[in-house]
Amino acid sequence: MLKELNINDLLKIWKKQNGKCAITNVDLILPNDTKYKTINNNYKASIDRIDSSKSYTIDNVQFLSATMNYLKADMDDIDVNEFIKIVKNT
Repeated sequence: MLKELNINDLLKIWKKQNGKCAITNVDLILPNDTKYKTINNNYKASIDRIDSSKSYTIDNVQFLSATMNYLKADMDDIDVNEFIKIVKNT
């Protein structure tokens, strides 16, 4: 049986990533007040499954910006990074 994530697990992941998006490396903002709705999605923290076919476990979760998480959808990190390279080169 897989252990469900808890707040301490998420804090460990957040600290490991230094509060940055795992793909873009931008500083992320956690939802801590009413102004969060007005913040650009490029900076809003979002929890992502590294492998979307697996559960939300401590070894399969990372923080991404909301925009990157929407873009990623069901792609894995390798496909996302390849897509980013394509966009940079166009």
